[in-house]
Amino acid sequence: MPKRKKIIAGVLSLAFVLFAMTSEVRAWVSEFELKNAGPEKEAKGMVYIKLAGFVPSDRLLVVRTYHLKPRSVYSVWIIDTWSGKREALGITGQNHFKTDASGSGHYTDHTTEYILGWNRLEVAFHPGGDPSDTKHMIVVLWADLYQ
Repeated sequence: MPKRKKIIAGVLSLAFVLFAMTSEVRAWVSEFELKNAGPEKEAKGMVYIKLAGFVPSDRLLVVRTYHLKPRSVYSVWIIDTWSGKREALGITGQNHFKTDASGSGHYTDHTTEYILGWNRLEVAFHPGGDPSDTKHMIVVLWADLYQ
């Protein structure tokens, strides 16, 4: 291979590697800090929304929480801005997670920008440990999502 072709191939390879390294950083659409809403005054967290898949509206939602009650059940909800209707997140309807021994929790969901929209996300505590018991759940963290 002539020297010129090797240089061109090397430059293109380098450009591809640099693009691949920086595209992960640019793939995040939004980050939101969760605000405290409940009795757990130390509770905090973040919501990360990332582009997911080949369809432009597909999103990966990541919720990370800290300083919640250890080894407890929490659920993640979307509250429609216009109607106030509460809906569980999760393609399969599983919208809950359990915190670890230090009170940290993690929830991930594949969803769309249409579900997240300009709505509110809430994280709720289930005192009895049953995520289907919505009557006794207590909202502890929330964030308004603006995409």
